[in-house]
Amino acid sequence: MNCDEGYSEIVWIKDAYRLIDAERYERTYSAAEGRTLQSGYYVAQWPAGTANPHFLHDGLTFTGPFATRHAALAALADRQALAQPA
Repeated sequence: MNCDEGYSEIVWIKDAYRLIDAERYERTYSAAEGRTLQSGYYVAQWPAGTANPHFLHDGLTFTGPFATRHAALAALADRQALAQPA
């Protein structure tokens, strides 16, 4: 899989080092600088060109938390709309 434009996914942070991904699998994650994230929904974003997106990737960023999955999806849609050429 080659994600040339970057790849995004809605995830639910369960605790300091575990999340539930879009396929409902529990995964270990690592946030920038080893920080922990509050529980909630996040948009996980891998950098453009990431050939193997995984939740321990150095360039992975999380945007959130959002109170609901719907709110996270809306934020992702807004981000994607801004990225589209005019």
